[in-house]
Amino acid sequence: MRILKKILYVILGLMVVIAISLFVLRTIRANQADKIRIPKDSQAMLHIKVDNLLLKMGSNSLMNWNAYYGSKGKDSTSADKVKIWGMGIDVPGHLYFFSLPGRESTYYTILRVSDFAKAKQFLTDKLGMEAQQGLSSSNELFYTKGDLRILLSDSKLVVGLGKENQGNLEPMKALLQDDQQDWVNAKEQFDAKRNSNLGDMTWQGEGKNYLSLKFSAGTATLTGTLASDSYRFPKATKKLKTDSHDSLLVHLEINNDLGAMVNLNNLLSDSTSSTPLDSISNYLGNYLSLRISNKEITQVDSIVSYDYDDNFEMIEKKTLNETQVPDIHLNIMGSPHLLSLVPEKIFYKFHKSEHAGLLNLTTAGQQQGQEETLVPSDRVFHFYYKNSPLIGKYFAFVPSYEKLDYLEINGKSSQPTEINLIGRIHFKNQDLNSFFQLINF
Repeated sequence: MRILKKILYVILGLMVVIAISLFVLRTIRANQADKIRIPKDSQAMLHIKVDNLLLKMGSNSLMNWNAYYGSKGKDSTSADKVKIWGMGIDVPGHLYFFSLPGRESTYYTILRVSDFAKAKQFLTDKLGMEAQQGLSSSNELFYTKGDLRILLSDSKLVVGLGKENQGNLEPMKALLQDDQQDWVNAKEQFDAKRNSNLGDMTWQGEGKNYLSLKFSAGTATLTGTLASDSYRFPKATKKLKTDSHDSLLVHLEINNDLGAMVNLNNLLSDSTSSTPLDSISNYLGNYLSLRISNKEITQVDSIVSYDYDDNFEMIEKKTLNETQVPDIHLNIMGSPHLLSLVPEKIFYKFHKSEHAGLLNLTTAGQQQGQEETLVPSDRVFHFYYKNSPLIGKYFAFVPSYEKLDYLEINGKSSQPTEINLIGRIHFKNQDLNSFFQLINF
């Protein structure tokens, strides 16, 4: 009995020592991260609580040891996992990405390099990036892969994430060589705009604009506020009377001035379009709905051909051609005359109808969608997406993530120019931490 007690005391003592050590280490890393500086003219910021995410995944791994550390299987990616402690790059407890004036679509961050050789090996072997030649400085290497660009020196590393100015190295060189004397404290800059205790990952834009993600086992939750003078959210909001997700893969509803959206985004400005933009935007209402069902529709087309009979007289022959298409329902509030501007076939054949000011386009047939009606709603925006092989079959441009089950985002508005968002990303595996699943797609 005494031996068991001693073993228990030793185990408890080790747990206390480990807990205290982790707390001290996390505090030190947090203090170091508090000293990070960013350019004073930064337009937007992305704050990632690295240590908080590592702690969540560490505690989650205790109940899912094989998925994190075991042999690679269906839900395990241990063979490909990145070990941040061996990559020669110091990752702080808090990461701050920032965008700059004139380059708002690209986000940058600067990290310290502790081992140049290991950093090169990590970028090549783990990230599959190849160094580009032709740099003026012999101790600088430039790596690119998709939207990711990295400029590496023997002491620092600059990360650029975004499509903008992919071939322009000057902004990254300037950041690499800057002495940061006129830069500002990142934490103070972020906290001045937003409560730092929000999520594990938070984007902060101009004014009230922010989006934040919090990761837990199997689920990630989204909160945010978006404000713009270009928004025109109505006071009386609506939704379709049939509002169930049971048979839907995609469900999008927008209560906003559609004409203003078309003008703002210049959606129909393609030079091949013969329809003037204002001839459409002036006749649109403030409601749009798109639904894609979890089933396929068979459309039948008659193909007319001509042949000759035994008397060499031309005869007409009709052949029925059956095609499988997705079950799509598009509803737009607008003037009925706009239906005449819609071609009969847009990728698929759509049947057009109008009911109570709602224009209906559907691949399902003439009788489908004619009696669509709207009822009052408490939201101005709704988006639902269910992962399914049908999405990949008909919409190949949509990324397919096998581990994702569904996501849902709702938006409410207390004033015409502002929307408050809340959402949920649901993964098929409800045991594993959602961030761990996200980075191991």
